[in-house]
Amino acid sequence: MRFIQLCVLAAWLPTGSPFMHHVLAGGIQPPSDATGVTSCTLSVRDGVEDFRADLYWTGPPEVPQGFRMGHTISFTGLESGCRSFFEGIEAYYGSGLGTEGYLVSEDMDFDGYSDLRLMMSPTAGPNTYWYFFLFRPGEGTFQRSLEWEDAGLVSPSFDPVEGMITCFHRGGMGMYGTDEYTVEDGVPVRTRSVTTEYDGADSMVTTVMELVDGRLQVTEVIVEPVE
Repeated sequence: MRFIQLCVLAAWLPTGSPFMHHVLAGGIQPPSDATGVTSCTLSVRDGVEDFRADLYWTGPPEVPQGFRMGHTISFTGLESGCRSFFEGIEAYYGSGLGTEGYLVSEDMDFDGYSDLRLMMSPTAGPNTYWYFFLFRPGEGTFQRSLEWEDAGLVSPSFDPVEGMITCFHRGGMGMYGTDEYTVEDGVPVRTRSVTTEYDGADSMVTTVMELVDGRLQVTEVIVEPVE
């Protein structure tokens, strides 16, 4: 899918695209169905202009009491005024949750530029998924990455020193695991997976998978008794 940066000239993409932009003859307008907007300033890197991120959301009665649904996000360069809209998102979060709980700015692809991720929905456990908006220095703006969203990054943490992404997930009582990713050509690649689960009532089985010749393969199985 194409991305179109919107400055003096504006263009639009077909309805249904996750990169749909609101463009009218008088300029770019905010979505008419928004009941509120949450804004924050993003510092991308020294020497690069700051951006304002605007998350447009809908509240009750369209969503349950105490919740909001973010459906459109825009990024505006504070110096250039260039602005881009991204529709097609459904980000649910509690209305009392602080901005830092669902909008996180950090360098996720380890290219030296801060990116932004938006929580899709809260969960009772640790399994939290995100929308990813990566800063592209070549275009000078943010782009939504479907490749990152399809990579299965659950509750990710980012280590820029090691260049590693670590995810923790839980599948049910006694079933949990961690996944490790590196970033290759700008895309997360899973290199190691460790999953632990019950094998009957008497033992726990831990399965280790590692990337070998381009494929995840089982490299170790550990069986431990349950006391």
